[in-house]
Amino acid sequence: MQLFPARQGFHWNWIVTGVLVMTGIYLISRLFLPFSFLSWIAFCVAYALGGALIGYFSPGLTFLEPAIAALISVALVNLYLLFSGLGVLILLFKLVIGFALALAGAFFGEKLQWEK
Repeated sequence: MQLFPARQGFHWNWIVTGVLVMTGIYLISRLFLPFSFLSWIAFCVAYALGGALIGYFSPGLTFLEPAIAALISVALVNLYLLFSGLGVLILLFKLVIGFALALAGAFFGEKLQWEK
């Protein structure tokens, strides 16, 4: 018995939707949280939740779309880091974490989608 059906194509519209959802969740949460440890929690929640939402609501199997959307969103939100001293290392770290969280969220969302 398969857990998920076979993947069919690549869905660019879900990448765009994912960028908007993840960036929106992150920026809205940052309005209410100061720059601190809580901002890292907001970062983690935004990309994991965004991945789960895209995985759940997108038809078919969409693991890569939320992960790629996370890379684009992290790059857009943290572009200023390229112009600071250690910014490139921090940006690379955030890209890896955002990608991994969105991928895990997408897996969770897909699992929920196929169990209903």
